Amino acid sequence: TNNESRMRSAWELMWGGVGYVNNAIQDIEKLDIATVTDLTEEDRTQIITQLKVLRAFHYIKIMDLWGNVPIATKVADPLNPETKPRAEVFAFIKGELEENVPKLPLTSAGNIGQVSMGAGYAMLSELYLNAEKWSGKPMWDECITASNKVINGEAGGIGGAPKLSPDLNSLFSNKNAFISGFFSFAP
Repeated sequence: TNNESRMRSAWELMWGGVGYVNNAIQDIEKLDIATVTDLTEEDRTQIITQLKVLRAFHYIKIMDLWGNVPIATKVADPLNPETKPRAEVFAFIKGELEENVPKLPLTSAGNIGQVSMGAGYAMLSELYLNAEKWSGKPMWDECITASNKVINGEAGGIGGAPKLSPDLNSLFSNKNAFISGFFSFAP
């Protein structure tokens, strides 16, 4: 309810994120590449791809917390979008991720701060893991496939292919930025 500050904050943060992403996509799509220094069409496409995956991240959290919600891909268009059933929201997220995750850059130390392939496949893993609850259809095999892309290093890795660290305490060291046992895929 509106009186519960933690839920209200989560609502505002997640929907604010969707709004910022939608605004950025609209602004970047309108750019005249010929007049922008150091931005190619390939750069624009990659930025929009990463933004769509970031929007899907927000929608995963929104759908998980509130179920039936509007799907908004444009800022204030429509002003008050109609609520969609959770299964339809799930299908939207699934489509956005399946279309865009394979186009993301591999996770690496060189692209920290970008939405990477490792982050995308981690999101798909979460989506597929919860598919039965969210869409009515289990997607266990898809979950395993997406998870294996992260685990096996097919999606890249910050310090090489991800693997479990032999020293759990090293994960909490102030010198762990590029160790292979550290899974840091959230955008």
